[in-house]
Amino acid sequence: MNSIGSLFSGYGGLDMAVQQTLGGDLAWYSEIEPAACTVLAAHHPGVPNLGDITTVNWEGVAPVDVLTGGYQPVPAVLPRRTKEGKGR
Repeated sequence: MNSIGSLFSGYGGLDMAVQQTLGGDLAWYSEIEPAACTVLAAHHPGVPNLGDITTVNWEGVAPVDVLTGGYQPVPAVLPRRTKEGKGR
């Protein structure tokens, strides 16, 4: 049985796809967005949320067979425009 680790998990859709395709159980996830954390905690009770990956002591994290990774939502990474049409 595969163990799965998830970085930037979001609402866990990629993790669910991996579980259905490869089989396995989510060992841990890393998410900081409050709404997504609420959903993940409800769907995966007892699975630890590592939180902000920049503060994790990776030596203490269980190794996994499969590592998934989400991405930053597009609006958060695109420069915002001011009323004058200029970037920040």
